[in-house]
Formats: sequence, structure tokens, C-alpha cells
Amino acid sequence: MDLSPRPSFKEAFKYWHRLGWVSFGGPVAQVAMMHEDLVEKKRWIDEEQYRRALTLCTLLPGPEAQQLATYLGWVLHGSLGGLCAGLLFIVPSVFILLTFAFLFVHFGQLNLISSFLFGLKPAVFAFISLATIKIAKKNLLQDKQLWLAIAAFFLALLHVSYIVIFLGAIGIGYMWSRTIQSDYSRSLTLHSLFNKQDLYYVLLVMALVAFSWILPITLITMMHFQAAWFHKLTLFFTGTALFSFGGAYTVLPYVWSGVTAKHWLTNNEMISALALGETTPGPLIMVVAFVGFLATWNQIHPVDLSQNWFALVGSLIAVWYTFLPSFLGVFLGAPLVERLGGLPDFKIIFSALFSAVVGMMFLLVLRTTGTMLHAGHWQVDFIQLMMAMLAFFLLWKKPQFPVWAVVICCGLVGIFVH
Repeated sequence: MDLSPRPSFKEAFKYWHRLGWVSFGGPVAQVAMMHEDLVEKKRWIDEEQYRRALTLCTLLPGPEAQQLATYLGWVLHGSLGGLCAGLLFIVPSVFILLTFAFLFVHFGQLNLISSFLFGLKPAVFAFISLATIKIAKKNLLQDKQLWLAIAAFFLALLHVSYIVIFLGAIGIGYMWSRTIQSDYSRSLTLHSLFNKQDLYYVLLVMALVAFSWILPITLITMMHFQAAWFHKLTLFFTGTALFSFGGAYTVLPYVWSGVTAKHWLTNNEMISALALGETTPGPLIMVVAFVGFLATWNQIHPVDLSQNWFALVGSLIAVWYTFLPSFLGVFLGAPLVERLGGLPDFKIIFSALFSAVVGMMFLLVLRTTGTMLHAGHWQVDFIQLMMAMLAFFLLWKKPQFPVWAVVICCGLVGIFVH
């Protein structure tokens, strides 16, 4: 396929800005949207380059769609292009979710808002269930992958650390790769991967990211600005970013388990976060903006009107420390991937890792189902169950139907029936 002339920075900037406002539907839809726009229509990126980018971004911890935008921006205009693409992909949803969070903490207990959220739960269940089934059918092609997914599901259900599950999956993938090791992978040496200029680039990127990690929390500490609480948020969302392999569907159960176990949010507040996240453009994991706002609101109770400002800082910290490692992973990995094109062993290990991810996605479906039970007594709300079945059927039979439209319609039905 012949590529079009490389776009100007201004032209690419306009595209990334528009994408940030229209990228509804979650990571699968966003990845497909970038392929259609950049590979098929505009022809700024070739098919092989797109596949390499998606392979790396799926492997890296963090939101793969946002990382993919960063990678493709880097391909087009270097580090500045990658930075602009990655930031413009998330900025609109930050503003929208901050607005939702403010309205939720001030008006969430009103009947109208509560009824709307009542209708959102079935829509979230339908969307996550359908996405999980599709991904499982596409990726669990061998019996060993299916059994690994089942094992990961039960380990996560028993509250085994996600890090332990991931390390185990990587070890299993490594054993799989030994049985079909390629001559190409044996011939690789450290010298063939890096040169002196690459080392300087890696050190510069790591230094800039380390400075960006240290600066906000240092300023908060110096200002005595509820430092103890914001230290907790910083560590939690840094961990979220570093160990969230598999994209948003892995991050969500990790965040859900973490914030509810710490009693920062309730299960109903988390399902509201997921539901509101589905109605916004940008990566699904952007619900961390809502979570950071609400967790800070619940934990800090000043006597004046500064509670809103504390919550705003908590939201921005959640976003900052969740997405900062994503830029690090892309800027370090993209040059190497572009040079090598892909490693057979690397793909095998990733297939094992992703099998574990699919297993934990089913745990997210189970948790979502639990929110439609009354007080944990296994009494199903049949109105929500019927809405969930209808939403699932609609998304299954009409995949072109916008997810955000289904979510909003369910919310409006919730107002009517509740």
C-alpha cells in the first residue's frame, strides 16, 4: 500500500484533538477507529507498522488505545508528536469526568441521579460481558490458553496478588516458547539491540519521567497539602499503572478491588464510575479521574469549602500517575520495536500473559453481576436483569450501535422505571 505524504504537525494535531472528543466505545472501538482513519483513509501509517504498534501497546501495562495513539504520534512526528497525541487523547475525558464527579458528590443522592445510575448498571454489565466473550473467543484458541485463563480467574477470585498471577503467566509463556524457539531469537545479542546513542536516549527519557513522577508529590509535601493522603493515592495509582497488563479490563478489577478493600469507595460507587466512564470519550481507564475525586472526597473532610479543591487534586493525581508510565513504556519501546519488527518468543510469552488477562476479565463480569443483587443476599432485581439482557442483545446484534447511546438510554429507562 502506497502511503500518503507525511502530514504536517498542525494537520496531525487537529486529528488527535478531534479523536479525543469522538473516541467513544472503549479500547476495541478506539483501536479500530485509528486503524480506519490512519491506515485505510488517510494512509499516514502502513499496515505492518500499525500491527507492530498495537503489539507493543497491548503488551505494555496501561491503556492500550492511549498508548497506541502515543506510538503513532511518535511515528509521525517524533517525541513531540507522541506527547501531543497521548495527551489530546485523554484531556477531553478528564474534563468531562471531573464534571460528572462534582455532580455526583453534590447531587448523587437525589432521586433523579440515583434512578439514572440504577439504569446504568445493566448497560455496563452488557458491555463488559460482550467484550469479554468476544476477546475470549478470539484469543483462547488452544486448550492450554483456556486452562490458564480459568486458573487466573480462580486465583484472582481468591485474592491472589495480580503480580503473582502475571509473573506465573510469564513463566508459563516462557516454557511454551522453549518448545518452539526460533533460530532468529537465538541470534539476538544485546549489541544488536542497542548502540551508544540509544543508551543516551533511554537515560534521557527515564530521567524526564522520574522527574515528572517526583515533582507533584514533592510540591504537595512541601506545602503540607494533606501529604499523607496524597502519598497513598500516588503509590496506589502508580501500582495501577505498572501492573495493569492487558489494558483497561485488567486495570478495572485491580482498581475495584483496591479502593473497595481500602474502603475508599463502595461497590455501588465503583459501578457508577464504570457507567459514567462508558459515556465519555477517551480510554475506559479514565474512570480513575472519577475514582480519585470521589476517594479524596470521602477521605478528607475539611471544615471549609476547600473539599472540592482537595478532590480535584486527588483526581489529577490519579490521572497523572496512571498515565505517566504509559508514556515511558511507549517512548522506550517504540524505537526498539520499529528496529526489530517483532520477536517470535516475545509473542508466545504475551499469548500466555493475555490468557491470564482474559480470565481476570471474567472476574470483572462477576463483580458487575454482584452489583445487581440486593444487599448481597442473592436477590436479583428483575428489572435490571431484563435491561441487561436487552442491552446485551442489542450490542451483540447491532455492533455498529454506539455504546454510549446504549448507556444513556438505559439511564433514561432507569429514571422512568425507578
